Amino acid sequence: MNPKAPAGPGRALVSALIVGTDHKYQRRQDRSEDNERIRDQFEAFLREVITQRNVDAIAEEAGNDQEVWEYLKAEEANTPDELKGLFDGMEVVDAPPRTIARIMADASNLPYTDIRAPEADKMSIADRDEAMAKAIAGRFGSKESVLVIVGEAHRQEVARILHERYGWTTESTSFL
Repeated sequence: MNPKAPAGPGRALVSALIVGTDHKYQRRQDRSEDNERIRDQFEAFLREVITQRNVDAIAEEAGNDQEVWEYLKAEEANTPDELKGLFDGMEVVDAPPRTIARIMADASNLPYTDIRAPEADKMSIADRDEAMAKAIAGRFGSKESVLVIVGEAHRQEVARILHERYGWTTESTSFL
């Protein structure tokens, strides 16, 4: 199916909820009790959305689990000794964690795709928004209800692009 094509007879438009969040809530990546409470709330929120909206696919700006974990470990290792006390209780976990949404998709047999653009750190935010929207529409243009999880900085623009360029019905919300 052409992701830009309008809905045909008997075919509903794709509906998407775009959720903007802080990336640190997407994975159980550190030992922060405060972050874990928020992640528990995020997981409950996603469960509710998946059930209430009858979600049939999940797209997430996540990045490779191993690469993200290695980046966090390197960042932690480079923290000056005199500042390490500020991060007590927030140590990075010992193995690369999958995202909460990915775990939920796998458990529910929902199609899932990571929409983080390759070398996203070298792209402008606008270029990343375009790339993510294109990836979502290309992969899930034949679905009916898609849950999209992105960093908050991308939420509104990804929703706009999916609506204007691909004809999707979109809503967006923040989980911060």
